[in-house]
Parts: sequence; C-alpha cells; structure tokens
Amino acid sequence: MGTLSAGPTTLTRPRIMTEGAAVVAAVCGLVLLCYDQTFVDRGVLWMAPVVAVALAYPKRVVHARLSPVLFVFVVWLLAVSLHAGLPRGTFMLLLLCGAIAVGAALSTFGLDSVGRGLLAASGALVTLSAAACIAHVNRAFEADPLYAGAWRGVFNQKNTLGFTAALLLVLCIAHFHRLPRGLACFLFAAGATSLLGARSVSAIGALLYALAVFAVLTAARRRGRKLEPRHVVALLVLIFVAFLAVLPHVLDRFGRDPTLTGRTVVWSTLWKDARADKTFGHGVGAYWFAPASQPSLDALEERLHFRPGQAHNGALDAILDGGLPALALLIALGVAATRRAILAYGNGCSWPLLVLALAFMSTATERGLYSAPMLFVVAAVLSAPTLSPTAA
Repeated sequence: MGTLSAGPTTLTRPRIMTEGAAVVAAVCGLVLLCYDQTFVDRGVLWMAPVVAVALAYPKRVVHARLSPVLFVFVVWLLAVSLHAGLPRGTFMLLLLCGAIAVGAALSTFGLDSVGRGLLAASGALVTLSAAACIAHVNRAFEADPLYAGAWRGVFNQKNTLGFTAALLLVLCIAHFHRLPRGLACFLFAAGATSLLGARSVSAIGALLYALAVFAVLTAARRRGRKLEPRHVVALLVLIFVAFLAVLPHVLDRFGRDPTLTGRTVVWSTLWKDARADKTFGHGVGAYWFAPASQPSLDALEERLHFRPGQAHNGALDAILDGGLPALALLIALGVAATRRAILAYGNGCSWPLLVLALAFMSTATERGLYSAPMLFVVAAVLSAPTLSPTAA
C-alpha cells in the first residue's frame, strides 16, 4: 500500500482519508475559489459544506469547541441583518456564516489537517491560475483597463489571486520541513510567479508583514526566549504600525498611487455613510444595494471610473454591515484566535499564526480578517478541540 511522508510519521492513504484531509482540501478550495463569485443562485447553499461534513463525520464534528466570542459574532451578524429586514445582501451573510460553520466543523480533524488542506487547495488553484496565464488564456487576465495585463487566473479579480498566492507562500514556509524539496520549490515558484503576475501591492505588503513577524518569532525561539501571548500581540501591533508608517515613503519612492488605487477616496466617502448608523449598520452586504447608498456609490464611480463592491478595508466593511459592535467583535475574534494560534505555535503548529498575520495586514486594504476564507481560519483555530497539530 502506498504511503505519504508527513513529518516524523508515515501515514497510509486510508488513514489520510479517515482524517479527512481530502474533505478538508476540497472544502478549502471551495471557500478560496468562490467567496467573491456568485457560483450559486441561493446563498443558503453555502451551508451545504458543513451539512455534508456533519453527515459524513457526525461523531467527530460534535467535539468542536464552542467559542463564546465566535458565537456572539455570528448572532450579531444575524441580528443586524434581521433588523435590516433580510436585505438583498443576505447572500454575503450566509457565505460568512457558512465559512465559519465549516471551519468549526473541520477543526475537529486537527489543525494539521486543516493546514494541509489549505496548502493543497491554494497550491492547486494558484498552479491552475499560473498555467492559464502562461498559456495566454484570455479569461485569466484582467479586462479592466485600470489593471490591463494583470493576472487573475481562475479567480474573479487580480487581488484574489494575489492573496491566494501570498497564502500559499506562507503555508509553504510553515510546512517547509515536511514537504518534499521538489514540491516545495515548485509551490514557491508558482506562488511567487502568480503574486508578481497579479501585481497586487496589497498582497505583497501583507506577505512581507507576515514574513517579518515570522522572522522575529523564529529569532526569539532560537535564542530560547519564551513567547508570551501579550508579547506576540504587542509585536503584531508594533510591526503593523511600522508598516503603515513607512507606507507613504515606499509609495512615493516607487511612484505608486498615494491613494492606493482610489482606496483612500473610497474610505473617506464610505465612512461618512457608516457614521449614519454606527449601532446596527446596514445589515451584512446590504449597503451596496440600499437606495440611500447609491448617490455615494455613483459619485465614487464617476470620480474613480469603477464602482466599488466592498470598502477595501475589513474594519470599515464590518462597520457598514453591523456597526461598531461588529468591529469590536471582529477585533475580539482576532485577539482570541491569536492567543490560541500562539499556543499552537508553541506546540509546533506554526501555520495558524502566520496566516492570521497575513489576514491582519490585508485587513487594511481588503476585507482581510472579515473575509470568508479568513473567518474560516479563525473558526478553525477557535473551535479546534486541541491545539496539538493532529486531532485528539
């Protein structure tokens, strides 16, 4: 019977299937590929993955850890959407809830299986994207004159490819000592090529941030220093502030758009609308369809020559959806997930902390931590019954 090498142990294929790695990889691929594309007519179908996992592995799924802050976060998103009358943006609500639910369910397979599933899914999608671009498939390139020639591969937008490639690179680093060298080099090449081809400055910045955090943590570990959660959280904040401080100088040095391709203009306009209802927001995903929002969006489209479909800032998106309480809960989620990721890091499982670092930095210019893939990761980290790499 064939075997697969995975660190110090050797796993047979039936055991891998039992652990659910194939299931995890398939679901991770679905979350990564489809979160920004309307592949289903009804948002309720986003609950199908967690239902399938629960039916296939009922005895395992019931061991998921109940995270109070995650539970309150989901309840608040549901409450503000009901308060808004379940508007047209409910598709996004069900997508986020579905990603959180399946992340919690898959956590019971162990953080190692979730990490390997993310690695397999992102590796496959980035490789397909790179192949399509190298083959000059028209659909694989941006059609918008603003980003002419940029790679988007199998995704709907170049930044999605950029962040998936950055995710792949981070996961390759976390799993480097467990991957065959040839495969590791191939994935690194595919990820780096796709990241550069996508020309996503946001994704590159988020990757550099994650690598800086990883470098400092690795140096501290080699010197035998104990990593306290409060110290790591302070490190994340310090490096984040440092990146924001040098950003204007970097943009000026390389002649990049100081508005971050219109993002600062979008933030200024949307913040004025967000302040109109800071308590409950507009309901998840509803702002973009509300009649009262159209004058602001029309003005942005006229000025920037594109109509934004998100705030390009996870914190602002959260406020638009659920008011300041949603932002507070999102921050609480990030802190809680970071604390558990630090414990997992101490147990030899580094990928959750690296991926969360990537998510934190990307929140400044994209949905980041408030996106379906990253909420999937947060739910997996918070709901895992054990923080050892493998399931109990």
